[in-house]
Amino acid sequence: MGLERVANLMKEPVFLDLRNIYAPEQIKEYDIEYTGVGVTAKDKYETKTRKPFRQNTQ
Repeated sequence: MGLERVANLMKEPVFLDLRNIYAPEQIKEYDIEYTGVGVTAKDKYETKTRKPFRQNTQ
């Protein structure tokens, strides 16, 4: 289903992207309010090296 059709079918144009698979700019082109869960704009477009949560102390 195309985004234009989705926008026309919505009573309230709010899009919640739980998997962060859409580009916010693409959704906003259709005047839909976009929210991606757990990812900031900076995180989405920058590649980072993750550090381990715990360091092995043994």
